[in-house]
Amino acid sequence: MKKSIYFVAAMLLLVSCGPADGYLHFIFRITDNVKAVITIDTSRHKHWWCKSGNEEITILSPAEDNRSGVWEEICDDASYALYPADVDATLAENRIYTTLPQYRDCCSIAEPIMVAKGDNGAIDFEEVSGLLCFNLTNTIGEELLLKSVTLSSASQAISGMVAIDCNDLSMHIVDHKARTIMLPNVDVALSTEPEVFYIVMPPLAFTEGELSVTFEFEGGAHTAILPALTLQRGVVHTVNCEF
Repeated sequence: MKKSIYFVAAMLLLVSCGPADGYLHFIFRITDNVKAVITIDTSRHKHWWCKSGNEEITILSPAEDNRSGVWEEICDDASYALYPADVDATLAENRIYTTLPQYRDCCSIAEPIMVAKGDNGAIDFEEVSGLLCFNLTNTIGEELLLKSVTLSSASQAISGMVAIDCNDLSMHIVDHKARTIMLPNVDVALSTEPEVFYIVMPPLAFTEGELSVTFEFEGGAHTAILPALTLQRGVVHTVNCEF
């Protein structure tokens, strides 16, 4: 089996169509007289995210219990909002605590962790995580069924409970630390068209060889050693893999 892996320079994450500079505004009715306004900053170094289906966010406030719901249920007294929703998230001393799980589903959509601070009903989301994007291509012609993916770090925790500083948006893993992220039930047949999936990561710097990824196929496994890279919040780092 021919296998080649090459690293592509990081690029800014753009997860929807919209203007290069400015803001997108979403207004949602709570009652006949009360509306919530979601403002997404689309300026150069910030990114935006558009509602898809009934995806939820979590509202965090020092004065009340967490509330998770779709956009239409957002209340205008929110202190902070977290996406994706995590009903178990907590807010303490201006830090949001949520989890980067060790075991995850394979995801072909870029869904970074985003935090927003409420201000008179307007919520401005900014990304706090980095993203690894894998493009997988079958170039050998025979069937390749990808069963699982394991991302491993030789020395740093890459999953667990994270603390997000609401002032500078820094993210640090603080508990339940693990050096692996596993996608156990991929079950995707690779073809000549790239199969894309994303892994949400904490913003960390890795030396050459410190980060590796193992692809388990129906007929065997292949491990790739990644070059040095620095994961930055709001930035996608892409790895192209040919088998």
